[in-house]
Amino acid sequence: MIVHRGKLTGDLLTQASAVTVGTFDGVHIGHVSLLRTLSAAAARLDAIPLVATFDRHPRSIVGNEPRQISHLSTFEERLALIEAQGVEHVFVMEFTDSVRNLTAREFVEEFVLRRWNAKALVAGYNHSFGRDRGGDRESLIGFGRSMGFEVEIVPPVLASDQPVSSTQIRRFLLDGEIRSANEMLGRHYSVGGTVVRGYGRGKGLGCPTANLDGFAENKLIPRDGIYAAFAKIDGTDYGAAVSIGYNPTFQNARHSVEAHVIGFEGDLYGRRLELEFVQRMRGEIRFTSTQALSEQMNQDVSDVQSVLRSEGRRLVRQDVQPNTES
Repeated sequence: MIVHRGKLTGDLLTQASAVTVGTFDGVHIGHVSLLRTLSAAAARLDAIPLVATFDRHPRSIVGNEPRQISHLSTFEERLALIEAQGVEHVFVMEFTDSVRNLTAREFVEEFVLRRWNAKALVAGYNHSFGRDRGGDRESLIGFGRSMGFEVEIVPPVLASDQPVSSTQIRRFLLDGEIRSANEMLGRHYSVGGTVVRGYGRGKGLGCPTANLDGFAENKLIPRDGIYAAFAKIDGTDYGAAVSIGYNPTFQNARHSVEAHVIGFEGDLYGRRLELEFVQRMRGEIRFTSTQALSEQMNQDVSDVQSVLRSEGRRLVRQDVQPNTES
């Protein structure tokens, strides 16, 4: 993939483009539909498909005070997901005051025509652009007619009986509705972190856990609770029972993400662990004794194994039995 910043390079200096513009957070199935439409338009017009995106979410820097936006994907993950759809050129826009203050017409003239030499622009059904989001699909179609480029509007993609959007996926994740979020993403939602030393309580309870830290900045962490997940370690898939929250039995003050990696033997400290969430099993519970907690942890592992078996992915030692000792 070639990432262009500020100006185009290579073949795009002499060849026209077909372009789409957006943040593409999560690169969900709605985005995939748009990218496939872009590639088809480019092939029809003998143009190069070009995705224009932002290295920071525009909404995070609009207004007097910066806003924290919970991201579904890091910038690097977005690029990889876009490239997986066959798009080899990405133009990264810096959302400066000068860009933000362009009217819809000025944006089209400056970027779509002058900088990108676009024969076609592909946009989602609810796309808006320009100062104060003053441009919509109708004005975009009008600009295309008067300025000589094609405009293709992609209809909404539906999942869970509603239009797919990054905003709705965030809501699902914050509500713990992982399967609905995954349906819209077209894959398992994932979070990666580095394994650090914790309190060591899980090992003492017969269910050792890897404590994760070093998450990508502003990466969304799903709702607190116990989850069935896949854990990827050095390219190998394991099953995992994941706990997100404050461990109310021990009244922890620090929010944590811990994973019991089923069947893994060895030292994980300092290693990178990628978690792919499959299903939220239950909420956090405060137990009256460590014995009751240990029994529930063993049950959680067994329940997680049952869920993961139904996913059909080949895992390392999926048949490991939880510790049932007192």
